[in-house]
Amino acid sequence: MNIKGLTSLFIICLLVIFVIDFTNLKFTVLIKGKANETENLIHTLCIAYVASFIFYFLNVYLKERKEKNVMLPFIASKVIGIIVNN
Repeated sequence: MNIKGLTSLFIICLLVIFVIDFTNLKFTVLIKGKANETENLIHTLCIAYVASFIFYFLNVYLKERKEKNVMLPFIASKVIGIIVNN
């Protein structure tokens, strides 16, 4: 999954967290039975995903992007050298 798909899932999780924490809409209205346990599970999974996404974004995505920007001019100069010399 690319960063756009991960970002859209991140936004969905943020919305779910917001709905659960700050609105009166509760899953007890929507689901009968074990609604509180289901709501807690969804809330916990969303918080875990948000934390994981932030970790991934800061430690993997930004690092790869920085390395790509550093290596691209070096690789481009080598490719141009190969093309010109042949």
